[in-house]
Amino acid sequence: MMDYIVVHDDVVSRFEVVELEDIAYLEYEEIDGIMDITHIFVPPSMRGKGIAILLVKEAIQYAVEMHLLIKPTCPFAKAFFAKNIEYVNLIV
Repeated sequence: MMDYIVVHDDVVSRFEVVELEDIAYLEYEEIDGIMDITHIFVPPSMRGKGIAILLVKEAIQYAVEMHLLIKPTCPFAKAFFAKNIEYVNLIV
């Protein structure tokens, strides 16, 4: 498995992974101490490699460092947090 680098572009509020010409990303909105994960997209050529989970984990790390709570609006993020109850104290 390839090691992927996640880049946080806080100007557009998203985390990105680039592979060749494709970009996977997690978009969020940060309002009043809450990080709302609004959308995750992984292009077909990058699917099945754990990239969406990697993006969510980077967002969690950022939220913890910035003392933010997380609102998982995106269906993938909702499913992730439902399966990973160790993060329940971060969810609003």
